[in-house]
Amino acid sequence: GINAEYGYLVDPASSHMLYEMYLLGKLKNILATHKHLYLNKRLPVNYRHIMKAQTLREFDDRFTSKMFGFKDWKEYYTNGHPFKKLPYIDIPTLIINAEDDPLSPMEYLPFAEVDENPNLALVLTKTGGHIGFLEGWLPSGPNWLNRAVEEFIKIMIFTDFLKSAEYTESTDVPTDYY
Repeated sequence: GINAEYGYLVDPASSHMLYEMYLLGKLKNILATHKHLYLNKRLPVNYRHIMKAQTLREFDDRFTSKMFGFKDWKEYYTNGHPFKKLPYIDIPTLIINAEDDPLSPMEYLPFAEVDENPNLALVLTKTGGHIGFLEGWLPSGPNWLNRAVEEFIKIMIFTDFLKSAEYTESTDVPTDYY
């Protein structure tokens, strides 16, 4: 299951084991494709040991944590968690999460942190999985996530344009609406 202390999938006996194994396989494939970057460098990782990982936690312990300067998976999951950085975000930021995301379950979402920071917008969807949001029978190309992010960026650009001195001084638009 999910470890409440970390809010991540950390148990190999999880009900999401198939998803975990799929994701682990993808991570190992990416690492194998780029192993030349790791084998000839002085990095704090052991390629062969990483490739023997049987769980995401083992992969994170052997590779991800080391690449980001953490001692182990526990330190990485505790201190590297993006939710800890939310209070310090000072630009408009869109957070998108699906209710069926097996790696970021609803009960661990940072609702209070989002409420306390006016720069954060949290969008919840019923489905989407973990970075899914795919559409159609053979999903390819732009999808709902692409459109949502594009729309958010357009709104941020337009809002910034409306707040600009050139625009507000040259029109009769009341500035107290922004």
